[in-house]
Amino acid sequence: MAEAGGDAAQPAGGTPQPPAPVAPAAAPAPQRQPVGRVHRLGGINIKPSEAVPTADVAQLVKGEEQQELPPLELEMLKPWWAEALQKLKAEQPKLAESLGSRELKVDGKDHFVILVPNAYNEAEIKPYLVGLLETLRRLSGRRMLNCSIEIVYEEKAAVIYSPRDKYDALSAKNPALNTFKVLFPEVDY
Repeated sequence: MAEAGGDAAQPAGGTPQPPAPVAPAAAPAPQRQPVGRVHRLGGINIKPSEAVPTADVAQLVKGEEQQELPPLELEMLKPWWAEALQKLKAEQPKLAESLGSRELKVDGKDHFVILVPNAYNEAEIKPYLVGLLETLRRLSGRRMLNCSIEIVYEEKAAVIYSPRDKYDALSAKNPALNTFKVLFPEVDY
């Protein structure tokens, strides 16, 4: 029988096997020169050699601030608005038609307001407002362009139920009707 702990492995037949050959030591891998550390920011790979130095970025930002854009005016906004609506018309023709009939109001240097008659129209427009603003910013070159939606409530005329209500409404429009009260006091107005 074979002794326990022997060097050679013996098969069940009892003949000793030679030890397995040892592979020669691998040559060391050549050292690679570091090209630059790759920074990962949200899926964007930037090597330091490709990145813009921070001083240049600050200068670019200052250069943009120095370039003063004229205040936004309604006449400037209308062509951009029409072109943005044409692009929206391909995806949402009914919404584009609805927005085309809305009144716009400029409110500030880079801010405008879309006037809508009710909350339903406001809810209809809100999901598409971000995409519409991106298109308007690209067309106008104004990165700070902003928009809001305002509901314009129209006062409804009072409903006239009786002759007295009718007389009061008409006398408010035409005060000369009150002279009839003096001339004909017996008539119930």
